Amino acid sequence: MSKPKFIITECNSEHYINNVKISDEAYEKAEFRIEEREDFTDTLINWISECKTADKQLMKDDLKMLMKVEDRFILSSMRTNHYLYGNSKEFNTECQNILDNN
Repeated sequence: MSKPKFIITECNSEHYINNVKISDEAYEKAEFRIEEREDFTDTLINWISECKTADKQLMKDDLKMLMKVEDRFILSSMRTNHYLYGNSKEFNTECQNILDNN
């Protein structure tokens, strides 16, 4: 497997992509947001417990998928239930988009 093009890290609750601090403003135009996967799965569990709609099964499916992911950070769509992780082309494209909007 090739070396990842983009590396996401965290320091003092702030996210970095390739050592560039990501500002909140960067997310205003971006489709995706950086999330710590374990924290996000905890949030998803809370949403599932509170959900009373058909979305509950969709969230359960997302939870199962995310629990299999080993990456510490994921990109979570701010509009849908789409998640990116690893060294995929789409992950790299969205990391670049976040940096471009930074």
